[in-house]
Amino acid sequence: MLALTVAAIMMLVPFAAGANTKTYSKIAATFPRDLENCKTSPSTVGQLSSLKCASLCLNTPGCNLFCLVGTECVLYQGWVTTSYNGSYSDIVNLYCYTAYHYGFDLAPAATFTAVSYYSFTPPENAVQGFYCDDIKYCFNSFVQTNPWWMADLLSPKGVSKIVVKTRKDLRDFSNVEIRLGNTSSFTSNPLFASYMGLTPTPLEILVFAPSSPMTGRYLSLQSITSSGALNVCNIQIIAA
Repeated sequence: MLALTVAAIMMLVPFAAGANTKTYSKIAATFPRDLENCKTSPSTVGQLSSLKCASLCLNTPGCNLFCLVGTECVLYQGWVTTSYNGSYSDIVNLYCYTAYHYGFDLAPAATFTAVSYYSFTPPENAVQGFYCDDIKYCFNSFVQTNPWWMADLLSPKGVSKIVVKTRKDLRDFSNVEIRLGNTSSFTSNPLFASYMGLTPTPLEILVFAPSSPMTGRYLSLQSITSSGALNVCNIQIIAA
């Protein structure tokens, strides 16, 4: 994985000024067509330059991903993590870099189950590392009592934090308990973190970290509600 760090003298955002640094990591360069819905205005950089394109992304509000296509620098607001494997090929770029990297992600090697799900929103959708604005790239349970999602890491693993991407339309992530332990009957596993309250703001990134890393095989998310659904558009399980 190639990391590219860009320092700007001033961010071109109305409410921000001063030095700013952001690190971008190189990722797979093919995407589903839906990514077009998250595109900002493309800019021509003249001579092919990752550094110039990174600077444009840094100074564009909401830009978290940039791609080079010939001499064109294309900026996106979509969520693409370093775990994304490029399994879609509707859009083909030369190089792409993302600002979303939190450490080594254990999720891609895990297996997944959930209490319920629609045919187009299975539990593994939550870890594919791509989300723009369509629920088909998310996990979504039925409306029911205490819906849950669980990852089996296949053996006990040290986990330092969990990063969750919420849905664009503000639905189905409230009063959630995250547990990590060594039994598949997850309600008896130790509490890793919790999110108590209503669904957060649109497309919010939630980072959950205990005071010290925990170890376990089964990581679960459960919404403790009398009746509701659980939705996760992306989750990263970051190794300790």
